[in-house]
Amino acid sequence: MMMDRLRWNGRPVITATYTVSPTPAKTRDWLYKYSDESGMPLVTIEFLSDQGKPSLKKMLSTHGPKDFSLEMIDRFNRGEQLW
Repeated sequence: MMMDRLRWNGRPVITATYTVSPTPAKTRDWLYKYSDESGMPLVTIEFLSDQGKPSLKKMLSTHGPKDFSLEMIDRFNRGEQLW
């Protein structure tokens, strides 16, 4: 988890990379709560597994304002490195 790699509308963004798939619910819930309490949007990338084996497939998730989510999804889909 980092808070110094990405900014959106002048605000820091919480970024996290999950290396375990599926992401543990406790971890995800804690990050969503922290995002809500801090007022910082959250963007995560999860490396998916293929039949229990690591793969290079990634899934992006966001938590925050709709405009933030749409921008992050667009940037991810264009192949932009977010952090």
